[in-house]
Amino acid sequence: TDLEGASFAQVLLSRADLSHAKLRKADLRGAEIDGILVGSEDVRGAIVTAAQAMDLARLLGLVIK
Repeated sequence: TDLEGASFAQVLLSRADLSHAKLRKADLRGAEIDGILVGSEDVRGAIVTAAQAMDLARLLGLVIK
């Protein structure tokens, strides 16, 4: 799915499978993304909040201390 440049406002994406979706320049700041399924290439270039970035980092296998 090509979601490049899409803007998500008040969208519930919890546990959505966006594997292999193109999210470059997509604005996810208005979306609930808890449990979203994505890979590192899927979210490259996406616009997110600091809290979302921390959630995505965990999904991508990073350890935040």
